[in-house]
Amino acid sequence: VIGMLYDYLPFMILPVYNAVSELNEDILEAARDLGAPPKAVLTKIMIPLTMPGIISGITMVFVPSLTTFAIPDILGGGKIMLIGNIIELESWFWFIHCADDLCVDQYDVYFKNRCRKGAQRMVKRFFMKFYLVLIIAFLYIPIAVLVVLSFNASRSRVVWGGFTLEWYQNLLHNSDVMAALQNTLTIGFASAAIATGIGLLAAIGIDAMRKRSYT
Repeated sequence: VIGMLYDYLPFMILPVYNAVSELNEDILEAARDLGAPPKAVLTKIMIPLTMPGIISGITMVFVPSLTTFAIPDILGGGKIMLIGNIIELESWFWFIHCADDLCVDQYDVYFKNRCRKGAQRMVKRFFMKFYLVLIIAFLYIPIAVLVVLSFNASRSRVVWGGFTLEWYQNLLHNSDVMAALQNTLTIGFASAAIATGIGLLAAIGIDAMRKRSYT
């Protein structure tokens, strides 16, 4: 959990800070003038108004924690298996992982090239868009194929043996997978809950320091 927090806490702080910085200071001042204590201002005004940012932060912490595999391997020594570790052991993982890296890299190159001017820029933009389509197809086609094959009654990857839910039934009865799923959900919820508290306090503190520097 500590490793998850260290890695994903900034993804909680940033959206919460953005929501806190956009709060109307007049509302907070009105609550204080009416005698609301700091705890009431925090729980009844600030948290409800910043809820969209909190939800975004929880999503950005919880979802990556469901698929991570490097942190459990490094910090846990492979003793605790998560769903990400199970996926890592599958033969198709390298294909999807490489596609993900390529897609991120090409998005970065694409947006950098958008800043260039002239005819050369237009030509490069066209080819970069075309190349991005190929990269995205390279990323998502394997996932679509795996989803279709997961309902194939045959063990072959090229022969369709009919529709079945047998593989999902076997998955639900696999003790290793179920233990990994339980570990993943437990660590994911714990990381998101702790990151929410720390991120909210950090965002409020950063915003207070920013406002103090302007006065």
